[in-house]
Amino acid sequence: MNRDQIETGGPAFPMQEPQAIHAYAVAAVEGITDPDERDRAYLKARGEAVGGMSLRDYFAAKAMQGFAADSDTAWGDGVNGVARTAYEWADAMLRARRA
Repeated sequence: MNRDQIETGGPAFPMQEPQAIHAYAVAAVEGITDPDERDRAYLKARGEAVGGMSLRDYFAAKAMQGFAADSDTAWGDGVNGVARTAYEWADAMLRARRA
């Protein structure tokens, strides 16, 4: 499945406080003197701050944490297989939310 076609569930932990978002973006442009580059860096940092982690990533991380905590987890494909499985579980959780 193409990454653009994957339902992410939206942001899990976006920054919401306008002053915190601005402070994050200002810190990102510190030392940049070119006005155009400064504007680009500021807007990119604001987008990162507002976007946060996707709910899909959060669910996958929680699933992977559970796999790692269970001593009976089979690591057949190694960590890459565990990561794939974690995202499969995350996708299932997102589907369940829509049901």
